[in-house]
Amino acid sequence: MALEEKFQLEEFLNSIPKTQSNLLLHLWERISLPKDQIIKAGDFDHTPILYVESGRIKVLYTQNSNLVSLRSLEKNSLYGIKEIALGNLDHLVYQASENSVIYIIR
Repeated sequence: MALEEKFQLEEFLNSIPKTQSNLLLHLWERISLPKDQIIKAGDFDHTPILYVESGRIKVLYTQNSNLVSLRSLEKNSLYGIKEIALGNLDHLVYQASENSVIYIIR
């Protein structure tokens, strides 16, 4: 499933005009991650929202300097939109469980 198709399925993006959702698509950056590579808040201005094109990504939560596993994201997963509303996106760490390709929005 292409990133554009995934956007069509997301309630948040369906609620905004098509021209604005198309502008959002241009904010995404494609990144290849080798197994065990970690993306965390310190790598960017904030922990990015991500879409998994291929592979598998672990979502980990930082709690008292420990990492707690929250879930595993697989191909076609979009993660982080609801977490922004909850205010916990900056406490998340993403780790590639296998070689993966993701799109991030900054």
